[in-house]
Amino acid sequence: MSREPLAKLEYTKGEDGMLYPNLQISVNKEYDLRPTGMFGRRWKDYMMSKYPQRLSELIALGQINELIAKVDEEAEAKKETLIQQLDEIANNKYVKALLLRINSPGGSYTASAEIWNVLSRLKENRKLPIVVSMGDYAASGGYFIALPGDKILAEASTVTGSIGVLGGKMVLAGLWDKLEINWGEVKFGDNAGILSANHKFSEREKEVFNRSLDNVYRDFTAKVAVARNISPEKMDKLARGRVWTGIQAVENGLADEIGGIDRAVAYAKQLGGIPPKSRFGIAYYPKAKTLQEKIAELVGGGPKISVNKVINQMGLDIESVNMLKRLQYETVLPPFKLDL
Repeated sequence: MSREPLAKLEYTKGEDGMLYPNLQISVNKEYDLRPTGMFGRRWKDYMMSKYPQRLSELIALGQINELIAKVDEEAEAKKETLIQQLDEIANNKYVKALLLRINSPGGSYTASAEIWNVLSRLKENRKLPIVVSMGDYAASGGYFIALPGDKILAEASTVTGSIGVLGGKMVLAGLWDKLEINWGEVKFGDNAGILSANHKFSEREKEVFNRSLDNVYRDFTAKVAVARNISPEKMDKLARGRVWTGIQAVENGLADEIGGIDRAVAYAKQLGGIPPKSRFGIAYYPKAKTLQEKIAELVGGGPKISVNKVINQMGLDIESVNMLKRLQYETVLPPFKLDL
């Protein structure tokens, strides 16, 4: 039994006499978007970057597969890179639609809001249709950045929603007492030390902190209500941190329908005005790093590698330490074992 090929590669002769590739991808079959070596994603990235003028119609596929955090320099750099690449997509006249693949539990509200703002600006100024495909989970900030989507698709079991906010701080005063470490503070203003780990919230600080969380919650729910056309009464029942499966998300109006990446590509093609039988390319973001970038990252990561080595010599498991670091911006962690 014959099967329709995943992709067809043909060559056309240019005015300069050289042959240029035209890549046509089938959207009627399920296919894997993971890198497949020389003739997979990297190869397509190379050809599309080398001959963009030969592909008059592109779908930009952006992938967010991790925490949306703004807690350290590395996370900040990743967020800035993502925003830069979204700006690059906006300036690419060949891109007809953006397909955003989200597989993230969320993280920092500030970082999520910045990404949401860039996507909204991309949609408004560039008039670029956005299709969102949600993977294993698109929760909290992960769902927040899905809101600019003209079409939101979820898998049947996608962990969706978690529309809410939770915050606090770790108080280490007891630890410092046991270690006989004393801290002195120099601060200006009543609430300057509100996030200090050396003491609990005062009643005044607790009031201020809770008010800031309430502001975030109101902003989050308001944006969801407007984007998904949900009444305030229904929004209250869907929010407050509740988590839904993909099927429940569709039933509640948080997503449009159940579908995988192939369905999302078809919608992106349709909304982008690409004719059904015309050739088109998929430009992947984030782009594959060059050899020079990988070497620079390796050299720049030297201090981090040495720190990990020291932690290992102390008998601590790196994976467990990384799990503990996630407590900075996650309230629920998967089960893990910590040996000290």
